[in-house]
Amino acid sequence: MASLPFVLYRQRADGGKDRVTDHWLYRVLAKRPNRYQNPYEWREMLQGHLALRGNAYNRIVANRRGEIVELMPIHPDRIRMELMPSGDYRYRVTDRLGVEAILPRGEIWHLRGLSSDGLMGMSPIARRKSVSFCQWFCMYEIACPSPE
Repeated sequence: MASLPFVLYRQRADGGKDRVTDHWLYRVLAKRPNRYQNPYEWREMLQGHLALRGNAYNRIVANRRGEIVELMPIHPDRIRMELMPSGDYRYRVTDRLGVEAILPRGEIWHLRGLSSDGLMGMSPIARRKSVSFCQWFCMYEIACPSPE
């Protein structure tokens, strides 16, 4: 997926569509997602995070006009979603130096893999570990239901 070209279309009034290359979204996703990565590296990293952790995150960096100019990836181990009493949520991000920041949901682009609650993607690694743990219990007939 990372090596596939990114194509952005604009819907025409007649139902057709036109390719767009002069839109800010095209510049960010197809040309330069952030100052450190090219689009291939960025998409490959996000795919890896989704495949291994079930979630991928980017900090949304905007200019003074509110236009998104960068999407800075955040490693899934460095971010936690926090549910608030109001029902809304925010993110607690720990940087490489251990400094925590609380960011509103509007400043994080969260891509979720398969989810059981719509909030967090499920980690395939964690699911595999829990299956193995259950298989281990069943292998030794500990806490396994008896077949009827």
